[in-house]
Amino acid sequence: MVSFLLKKRNRLTAKHTKWSKKKVLGILLVTHLVVFCIFFSKIKFFLEMGKDLSSKKRLFHTNYTCTNPLQFPKPRTVTFPPISSRTRIKRYDGCLRYKCANYQEPHCRDNNFAATDYDGFQPPCCFHILRDMIREIDDAMCTLGLEYYAAYGTLLGLVRDDHVIPWTADNDFVVSFAVAVEMYERRHYLEEQFGLFLFNDFYLRSCVTDKFMDGALLPWKTDEFDKTLQRTGQFINHFPYADFFYAEVDWTQGLFIDE
Repeated sequence: MVSFLLKKRNRLTAKHTKWSKKKVLGILLVTHLVVFCIFFSKIKFFLEMGKDLSSKKRLFHTNYTCTNPLQFPKPRTVTFPPISSRTRIKRYDGCLRYKCANYQEPHCRDNNFAATDYDGFQPPCCFHILRDMIREIDDAMCTLGLEYYAAYGTLLGLVRDDHVIPWTADNDFVVSFAVAVEMYERRHYLEEQFGLFLFNDFYLRSCVTDKFMDGALLPWKTDEFDKTLQRTGQFINHFPYADFFYAEVDWTQGLFIDE
């Protein structure tokens, strides 16, 4: 009887040991698979990010090369005009009033990469105009030899989707204080050559004029918003625009200093 019980115990112990080894091997296998999947997903993420960043070229230039910037004399000290909230809408007097369609209109839905249709029967999509503003701003900054960075929603759209976020109202950029002064000094050049009206609105803001894209928006010029604008002063609720925020980097302390 004792011999029988000993044999049974040995068989159970062997079976339990064998089962434990299988369990351990299974756990190790699953762990390795999980680690591999995480590693693969990270590699894929960085590859896609690199693809998105490189595809940004499609939004601007074919070769994305800034060549032969104009040589301007060093700007003198520029004092931005004082700002009063009571006369805020007056600062937009140089901006073109026009019709554009929001992203929910049928001809603008799922239409992120289509060319801007300035000559169609429907107003051009607002986010297509924002995209064209990015191109023009990029050309202008390249011509002036000035450094700038995409920021906030604009940067998010370019990196994540390779296009402007359809429901955004504006383009966001960051420039240094020195670049902001240079831009303001050259504001008449920007208006004349690129159809970009630049003004001080606590930071630099830009809208388009009748010269933007060689007058492509003139067929959609309208005064139907004038009464609303005078009453509310909210130009930005109706028309695409671009903001240039001021920032510096203190390399000695590794600090980002915004406006």
